[in-house]
Order: sequence, then C-alpha cells, then structure tokens
Amino acid sequence: MAPDVTSKIVSIEPVGRSEFYDLLIPGAPYYRTKRGWTHHNGGKSVLVHAACEAAALPYIEVNATQFSEVGFAGLDVSQMLAGFWGPRWCPPPAKRGQVVPLAERFGVVVIDEIDKWAFHPNLKERQPQRVLQAELLRFVEGEVARVREKDSEMGTPFDTTHLLFIGTGAFQSLGQMVDPTDPQAYTKADSSHIEKYGFLTELAGRFSTIIGLPRLDSNSMARILREQVWPSYLQQMEDDGLEVLVEDAALRRIGDIAIAKYTGARGLIPELERLLKHAWRQAKPGGLVRLTLDDVDAGRAVYIERVAA
Repeated sequence: MAPDVTSKIVSIEPVGRSEFYDLLIPGAPYYRTKRGWTHHNGGKSVLVHAACEAAALPYIEVNATQFSEVGFAGLDVSQMLAGFWGPRWCPPPAKRGQVVPLAERFGVVVIDEIDKWAFHPNLKERQPQRVLQAELLRFVEGEVARVREKDSEMGTPFDTTHLLFIGTGAFQSLGQMVDPTDPQAYTKADSSHIEKYGFLTELAGRFSTIIGLPRLDSNSMARILREQVWPSYLQQMEDDGLEVLVEDAALRRIGDIAIAKYTGARGLIPELERLLKHAWRQAKPGGLVRLTLDDVDAGRAVYIERVAA
C-alpha cells in the first residue's frame, strides 16, 4: 500500500550531521528549493535521498545541465520524468501504466545544479535558461505532460499536479546579495533573492521554502566515507578473497582531499577509487590490500601478496 504522506513529518539523521533535521513531505502541491555554497558543500543530495528513502517515496534525481530548449541538443525538460519508469521504480515485468499512477501521486523530482538555469535579468537577448525555467514552471504548476524516452515515441501522459519538486544547487554569491557583511546571510535568503539571482518570479514563488546548509567539515566527510561509501568497497574486496587493512586516519585524509578540491561528498568515491585501483587490480585471493595515512599521502593503496608457508 502506498504511504500516506499528507503533512507527514519525517525526522532523519542524515549522514554527515550530528543533529536531526525535520523535513515536511506533504502530499499536496508544495515546492521547496535547497541550496548551499559551492565552496561549502553541505551534503544536499545525501540529505534529500535520505528523506525520500525514509518516507518510502519514489524519487528521481536529474542534473539541470543535461537539458536544453526544445529543438536544441540536450534533453527536453519533460524527459526528466521518464526516470520514474527506469529499472529502480519499474523493474521488469512491471509496465509503465502500473508505475505512473503511483509516481503521479507520490513522486519527488530532485533537480540538481538548478542554479545553472539562472539568467541575466538585464540582458534583452534570448536566453536558454529563461526558456528552461518557463518549461519547468508548467510542470511545477501542474499539467498533463507527454513524457517520451525517445523522440520517436508518442509519449506517456503524466499528471504533474501532485509532484514534489526539489531544486538543489550551489547558488554561489547568493549570500552576498542578501547581506555582504554577514557570512551566514545565505541562511536568510527568500524568494525575492532567488528572483534577483536570475529566476522567474513565478518559479521563485513556487520554490518558496529555502534551506541553507552548513558546509561539511572533516569529521562529516569521514563519517560519510566510513558509513556510506567504504562498506561496499570492503565487501567487494572480501568477496574477492582479500584481507583489507584501512586506517581511520586514511579515510579522514580522503575527506580532507575532497574538501580541498571543493567536490563535496560526491568527490569521495572518485578519490577512493583512484587510491585503490592499482592495488586492487594486481591483488590475488589471500592477499592484503592496505590503505594507511601514509599510503593516501603517497597517492595509492598497497597490495601485499601473502606467500604460502
């Protein structure tokens, strides 16, 4: 049975936070925008995913930079909804017709990098970002869209009236617009500041709830890596018959590297894979893969082959 999410409060402790966040996940049309700073990556995606998982809601995440105006290279804005009948929410032998009603009623659409759709209000020439916002506004306000995975398809009718749209992005310099003298000014932004940043008045009004997140510090990044990322790699290596030795200080240093590169939590996996790939490639069952603080500083993990007695 589908969950009753009307005015439901979901309390979760997202990875990388020591405090609890309360998120309102209503069933009626209600839209929120979340944003943090590019140089203060706050784990926005982690938080949104955790909330949707906790509420048992079907959700999809798309990257705003993948889309373009109709007729130009890139995906049509309506195609973002096709994710609801991907393998995650529509595994074979399920059909689209079985998934669409559930997604229409309880679906969540997370649009990452939505700040890249900001346009320059003072420019008179046509700006693709303004067109993209206008197309998105139609879905946010509610309409029956025809969603196609391929241009050759007629499209599947999809009513967007009850979808929850969440926009996430860096919104760099937004705090400066609010109050250039206050380093925490980004937490005080409202719809008028989003409009000034370069969004249509109607769209900024629809995304009326704004949440500014503090940056992830070294401890938070290490916790995300330790609890959410590392266990799957450890399991894979143990399945390959390997013994694994990893220092907690090494995981903390990987988090520091991601912070220094301004990649946020999403930079942890590429950094970990870079360190492991050489040792893992040459490893044989019974061997040891070691990742210490010194190994991270040296740029790669070490494989130690065990010699049978």
